[in-house]
Amino acid sequence: MTGVGGVGKTSIATAVAHKMLDTFDEVWLVELAPISDSGTVASALSKSVGISGSPSELDEIVAALSRRGRTLIVLDNCEHVVDAAADAAEALSTIVNVIVLTTSRVELGIGVEHLLQLAPLEVTEPSSELFLREAVGAIRASQLANVTG
Repeated sequence: MTGVGGVGKTSIATAVAHKMLDTFDEVWLVELAPISDSGTVASALSKSVGISGSPSELDEIVAALSRRGRTLIVLDNCEHVVDAAADAAEALSTIVNVIVLTTSRVELGIGVEHLLQLAPLEVTEPSSELFLREAVGAIRASQLANVTG
C-alpha cells in the first residue's frame, strides 16, 4: 500500500489486520518507523513476530516462520529503509503460509508486489458534513460514557 504521508496507510493496514484475525493463526505488525539503520530491519522483524533468539538473518526468519501456521505480517512505514524492507518482504513472500502487507510512501520495487495506491480523500460538502456529524456523535458518546462510567 503506497501513498503520501498522512493518507491513512497505517490505519487501513491495521484495520485490515484486525479484520483478518479470524483468518490467520498469527497477525503481526512490524513498525519500521523507529528504525534508522537498514541493517536492523531483519532483527526488528524477528523480534516483532516473536521468534525466539531473535535471528537477524532473513533465511533464519524464513525458516522459523515456515514452521508456523497461516501468518499475516504488516511491514509498516517501509519508505526510509526501502531496500531492506523490500528484501524482507520478498523473502517472506516465499513462505507458502505467510502473507505480507506493506505500507510505504514509495513502491518497494519487487516482483511479487501488488500495489494499492491511496490518494487523499476529496473533501466535499456532504462528506465533510458526515464526518463532522460522526465526530461530534463519537465525542458526545465518549463524554457520556465518562460521566456515567
